[in-house]
Amino acid sequence: MKVVFLYHDALAPGGYPRDVRWLAGSLGELGVDVTILGRPGPLSDGLGSATVVDEIGAWGHAVRDDPVLHAFGISNRIQVQALRGLASGASRLVFSPLAHMMREHIRVGSHMKRPAYRIAGAWLRQRGAIGHFFSALDRAESAPFFAPRESFVAGVGVFPDDAAGRVSSTGDPYLLFFGRNDVNQKGLDLLVEGYARARAGGLDLPLVIGGRAHGDSVTLLNTAVERLGVAEHVSFVGETSDEERSRLMANARAFVFPSRWDGPPRPVREAIALGVPVLVTPGTNMADVVAEHDAGAVMDPTPDGVSTALLRLTDPEQVERWRRNSLALRDALSWPTLARIYLAAYGA
Repeated sequence: MKVVFLYHDALAPGGYPRDVRWLAGSLGELGVDVTILGRPGPLSDGLGSATVVDEIGAWGHAVRDDPVLHAFGISNRIQVQALRGLASGASRLVFSPLAHMMREHIRVGSHMKRPAYRIAGAWLRQRGAIGHFFSALDRAESAPFFAPRESFVAGVGVFPDDAAGRVSSTGDPYLLFFGRNDVNQKGLDLLVEGYARARAGGLDLPLVIGGRAHGDSVTLLNTAVERLGVAEHVSFVGETSDEERSRLMANARAFVFPSRWDGPPRPVREAIALGVPVLVTPGTNMADVVAEHDAGAVMDPTPDGVSTALLRLTDPEQVERWRRNSLALRDALSWPTLARIYLAAYGA
């Protein structure tokens, strides 16, 4: 089978580009001939046998043999124009919205996104595109813009090697959030409010918030924890080295990520790779798999929802069961396992 990935940023830094590279490499290990169409970039990890064509003028040659064409997102004009030009040469067209059609994502810049996504979604449906979604929620919330006749749900994988040999268990337990400190998208306002309520309800764990600042997040978060009376129990560690991030994750009682919308967040998957229980909202697009494997808790995206989930950490037997199940989920989210799901959806 020949598969062509269309993703303008495939060789760039960031979560989605890395996922696309590793999916391509994992499909290659199954004997699939994978070509990636993308602009030049600095990164090539995970590609394996996949070929990259970074000359836009040569992209048309990649679809001469009726391949499956899998397009990831409609992130820029070049991507959209290329998709329109190349789709007719593919045997099947697969499209991944990358969670960008979810309700909370649409709220930001909706006056521009809504009309563009409606046009794109109608065109994709007319072309008979197969929809790839990260979760049932992603599919449902994309429906006003893109409701394909055929679709499948598949996540993205974990990277166990990220933390190999770099962590050790030390110190007292704590609760951890790590990621870009985008207060609105990542739900950090929900986290600190829910944390304060959980402490009032008997939770006795400090909260560590790591990751780079975003906008005025430092001011907003410091003001919030002071107002809520939990400043002495909350630590902000900012950006760290990879080694320090892995150490923080490995030693956490649980990893909490109350995002309002996201593709499957890389930090959540890093925690799972270390066997750490994860507390997630449906907006992370990982709630289904976490619940299915009982690898943590699914939180309502409200302060009370966060508080209720955090208070479950007071049960040691519950936490230990989540820890064991997180390791099982790590195996289910291995790239070879996921690549087979994509391959079946492509029609192999």
